[in-house]
Amino acid sequence: MLGSECLYTKTLLIVLALARFSHPFPEINPSLRPSQKFSDQSPKLNKGSAGDAHSIDDHPLLQRISSVLHDSLHNVMYRYADHDDGFESRDLPRRIKRGLFQSDFSTTLQKPPQFEGRVLGSFEKMLAKQRKGSEVLSTPHVWVAIFDERKISMRALNASVAALLSRHPMLRASIQGTGLPEKVVLNTIRNSKDDFDPLRFEEIKDLSLEEIAACVLRPTKSCGSLMSFEKVWREEFEMELEDARFDRKVGPNWRARLIECRERSALLFTMNHAIEDQKSANSILNEILVGVEEFERAKFSPNPSLQILKRLDFEFPVKNDRLPPSMETAIVGDAPFTLSTMSYLARKAVSGLLKPLLVHDHLSSDERANIAERPEARQTICEFRVLEESVLNKMLKTCKENKVSLTSALCSATIMACSDVSHSPDSKRWNNYKFLLAVDLRKFGQGNDAAEGDWTGGSVACAGGAMDWVEGISANAGKELRSDAGGEKATREFWRVAHRCKREIANYVKSEVPKQAVSVFDFGMKSIEIGEVCELEARREETLGRAYTCGVSNMGKYPYSGTEKYVGAIHYATSHSPWGSLYQLSCGTVGGKLSLTFQFVEPIVSREMGREFVESFMGCLEKALLVG
Repeated sequence: MLGSECLYTKTLLIVLALARFSHPFPEINPSLRPSQKFSDQSPKLNKGSAGDAHSIDDHPLLQRISSVLHDSLHNVMYRYADHDDGFESRDLPRRIKRGLFQSDFSTTLQKPPQFEGRVLGSFEKMLAKQRKGSEVLSTPHVWVAIFDERKISMRALNASVAALLSRHPMLRASIQGTGLPEKVVLNTIRNSKDDFDPLRFEEIKDLSLEEIAACVLRPTKSCGSLMSFEKVWREEFEMELEDARFDRKVGPNWRARLIECRERSALLFTMNHAIEDQKSANSILNEILVGVEEFERAKFSPNPSLQILKRLDFEFPVKNDRLPPSMETAIVGDAPFTLSTMSYLARKAVSGLLKPLLVHDHLSSDERANIAERPEARQTICEFRVLEESVLNKMLKTCKENKVSLTSALCSATIMACSDVSHSPDSKRWNNYKFLLAVDLRKFGQGNDAAEGDWTGGSVACAGGAMDWVEGISANAGKELRSDAGGEKATREFWRVAHRCKREIANYVKSEVPKQAVSVFDFGMKSIEIGEVCELEARREETLGRAYTCGVSNMGKYPYSGTEKYVGAIHYATSHSPWGSLYQLSCGTVGGKLSLTFQFVEPIVSREMGREFVESFMGCLEKALLVG
């Protein structure tokens, strides 16, 4: 590989020598920063005057060769620049000083006016929590887009990310403060609802958009074959779930990596979940792909990033003059606790009396004790599947005939699969499961933005919440459904659970439950140190940090038809290692196919047991929606 770098360098020197007869190289002031050296003086090379018959613009072949070599050198630089420096955000000033990423910035994009910082809301604060004694995030959001044919150059990515940063304040935010109260009583009770040094979103100062983009983009990983490509992105995905490490005070609080082979490529993102959710992730992906498209058209423009920004602002307008409000401000506002809020709190307390099963009942006490002792040794592992368009269409048709949504059917299959792996094979005991369903809360806000159906104003933010309920089902219900012995009774049980999910969603949407849920969580965060409670729960043998038996997040259909043609699949997940669900499914439809990402925590769930869960889930779907 290093030999090919030398070849690139030699060829580039030849191209530049051919171009030099038309223009002498400009004087470069050594006192300028690397970005200034190129942005202030390189237009003489990039754009010829009307009276200059020997400008490089007059040589299409030289233009093309130079462009290809430029991309190649830029990709090589991203692959190897971290050999001696590392890529942690704390190293950014040193890397900028050395100019590792600035050599192709012919012009820079003007940074928007500095946004006004604000304190993180309670939900944002919880998602920004780091694991005890480290900078690793407790609940990072990791997602990957797989491209079947699309090739992306690092130059195009850099220009697109710079434009993206200009449009979304949250993506260029650092997080200041400690987020700790002045005093805690009995380990968990706060002496004040306000923190002594609250976590605050603040603009990343003293760096240009291109410099921030340089920190966001990690070195490219290349693979020789399709098999190694699949292996690399999947391993990288799981690794990021366990090592999402950011210096949040320096920022940025997200990063991306391009993984490529001859046939396919992928963009893998690791996000501080406090700044975005999966709906925002889809928006980020769309804007990057539109940016890459526009870069191909405007690559010889004096400022491709500006061309990208103009197109994005025209096609996808967002309200980006400020940070989006916190979920608590947008949905609850200044409204105090009401009788309906107290009623909601009472209902949730009663559901706890149903004693839902949160950990396998066949896990021995010794095994529980060993797992509880070392929560830091846990790891979120994933299984990935894709349902083809023809299969998905048949399932959607069956759901319509049974008057439920696909989400309701997915919830039922998840619960039934959980019943197969959470108990001994011969058990028929009735069990209660605590089920979690992710919900987009954008339309539940107040004010002008909420009147338009989105209190974020279309800007990147975390606006996802969740609803939960307790579902009763007999052990090994999924096996009954999948076997011929189960018959119509087992099929009816599948649709009973699906219709229960439908009712729960309907009641949630038409009531004040979203407002009540956010209000109760906000009250809880300001009354007790929930993060500390979670740390204690992670070490409890009874729960091992499991708050839910199983859960589903369905992002729905990827909504951007213009860029959907490039995307083969989208997989996303959050870490459940310290606390979370026993079994979790995240899914979404893109290009007519359903991408499924299953998450489990080892050693609570072994990889073998996780795959058993997946096979049961897929079997239940097939039996109820395709065969039954």
